Amino acid sequence: MDIPCFSILYFISICMFALEVCKSVDVLSSSEPIRDGDTLVSVGEKFQLGFFSPGNSSYRFLAIWYHNIPEKTIVWVANGDNPVNDSSGVLKIGSEGKLVLVDQAERVSWSSNNKNTTSQSVVAQLLDSGNLVLKEFSENVSGNYLWQSFDHPSNTLLAGTKLGWDLRMGLDRHMTSWKSAEDPSTGDFTYGVDLGGIIPQLVIRNGRVKYFRTGPWNGIQFSGLRFSPNLIFIPKFVNNSQEVYYTFDNFNESTITRSVLNASGNHQRYLWNEETREWTMIYMLPHDECDVYGNCGPNSMCTISNPQICSCMIGYQPKSQAE
Repeated sequence: MDIPCFSILYFISICMFALEVCKSVDVLSSSEPIRDGDTLVSVGEKFQLGFFSPGNSSYRFLAIWYHNIPEKTIVWVANGDNPVNDSSGVLKIGSEGKLVLVDQAERVSWSSNNKNTTSQSVVAQLLDSGNLVLKEFSENVSGNYLWQSFDHPSNTLLAGTKLGWDLRMGLDRHMTSWKSAEDPSTGDFTYGVDLGGIIPQLVIRNGRVKYFRTGPWNGIQFSGLRFSPNLIFIPKFVNNSQEVYYTFDNFNESTITRSVLNASGNHQRYLWNEETREWTMIYMLPHDECDVYGNCGPNSMCTISNPQICSCMIGYQPKSQAE
């Protein structure tokens, strides 16, 4: 028996409606806030923004993670030091044109730090790079943003993120470790560009104390690092009168790599293995105890292969034989 024409048309219309309803939404407008349980998904479905609770915690944090990678690999957290106590969190664009995260009582847990604007056409968009940007709705020029999460990294660096200084704005983009693997509040370590020396370099600090340094950029890589050009990522360092920063690009579109400053102060580079469906750590800085800045003290040498790694240079003696 022939299926009536109107039934076929009805079926097609239902399918098209379902596709329209279920398609990913990457833009937040002033009239459509994001509530706990809702998400933004970048147009190429690479990254997702929403709320999460780490480990066994009941606190809720606004975060960005990879969309199609299991175990919710977090790459950015907005309110690490001021979580929402329950599932009442709402991310919206406030009357001053800023992104604002509030709870049920309208208490502000976090807000973007862009200048106030009275424009009613401000939107937030999650890009396929993992960058959350705030912009005018009609603005199509890449990088012409009112605010962007890439200027405020947490413990993770993604391809295209600048680690370092915008000297025109006095903006210092640096990574900050989490307190622990299950606590995204501010930890003890930071990683960024140190402008204090003759030549800028990347430095990890424990509070204000220098913990690790890369050495200066030699045109190919930082002189103190022990890896060669590879097929995973392409490093880049810019040093001019306006900006001083480090960044990297993935070697190709299929490569997924990120670097993390963990709670112990180690800078770790991870590569996603699509076959095993897991992250592989390809290097860690400091590499060993001899990489730790000033580990053996002045006028000394550090030799990792020796049972006692610290020894005095020729002509010097230990201040304390017992130590």
